[in-house]
Amino acid sequence: MSTWGDPIGATGLWYRVTERQQGVCHCTGQCGRKHTKTEGFCDHRLPWDRIVVAPTDASISAAEAFLVPETELTAWCEPCLDGARAIARRVEREHRQTESLFNLPEAS
Repeated sequence: MSTWGDPIGATGLWYRVTERQQGVCHCTGQCGRKHTKTEGFCDHRLPWDRIVVAPTDASISAAEAFLVPETELTAWCEPCLDGARAIARRVEREHRQTESLFNLPEAS
């Protein structure tokens, strides 16, 4: 158990994923930080930091996360997950804008 307490739901899943990943945030820069002091890895860990379990692919929405198999879940600290999701949203928004530039109406 962390000093933050157990998660509200899916406790067994949270324990399995955080145990598999030794209670450490597995961000390697997806959040936009370089984590240079820790050789490219986030150093947030249980029991001192709040660790959440979410899809490894941060572009997957929270509403769709329950469909992701356990093997595709990872441990994240909240700052890294927030940063990775923000970057994923920005990339998706930029992709839609670029795509709309090339979706010109056909000449009649």
